[in-house]
Amino acid sequence: MNEHTTLEKIAPNVDEAIAQGLAELGLDKAAVDVEVLDEGSRGLLGIGGRQARVRLTLKQAQTEPATGQPAKPEKLRSLRT
Repeated sequence: MNEHTTLEKIAPNVDEAIAQGLAELGLDKAAVDVEVLDEGSRGLLGIGGRQARVRLTLKQAQTEPATGQPAKPEKLRSLRT
């Protein structure tokens, strides 16, 4: 069975949610797949707005060029907020 490390973040906008997730994982955007679950909305005059929600998934293990062995990500556990 293939287990993926995922993290879902909620923030006022998509960019901020992605930035918070990357900071929490300690990775850059190239190391994860980003799925926008909800872009959020501002609502009418600020009433009834929704925050953005994204899911960051660690990309498949990449091999290290020198050894040919799978690279080991720093965090292998599933994270959820």
